Amino acid sequence: MPEARTTQRVYQFGGLTGELRIESAEALRALGHPVRATILRELATPQSVKEIADALSLPVARLYHHIKLLLTHGFIVVVDQRKAGSNTESVYQVAAGRIEVSAELTGPWRDEAGEVGDMVESAGRRFADAFREDER
Repeated sequence: MPEARTTQRVYQFGGLTGELRIESAEALRALGHPVRATILRELATPQSVKEIADALSLPVARLYHHIKLLLTHGFIVVVDQRKAGSNTESVYQVAAGRIEVSAELTGPWRDEAGEVGDMVESAGRRFADAFREDER
């Protein structure tokens, strides 16, 4: 069996503290969409879905699915709720200042699961690429 890679990818969000380690292939796949990477970058500062939509020039309705997945996997948290007219809107922020994706997660999947490993590795690559594009 090939030796597992020990390098890791780390993403830093502003001056926020704390660390979140991706421990499941499902969580890694959730990051595999470029809109989610962009949302995470936006949420280095607390914002509502409407504020994110305005910043990204995207329809609010398109973001709710992505927000729900990021919440489900613990990448973002609700930090406040506020009145917006007759509604209450949630304010979100990235859950930790640092997200770590370990090669130990993708290596074993790739070595032993064929197509599933390719898919998991691809999701990690897409997130890394989207994250880099946002830094430019």
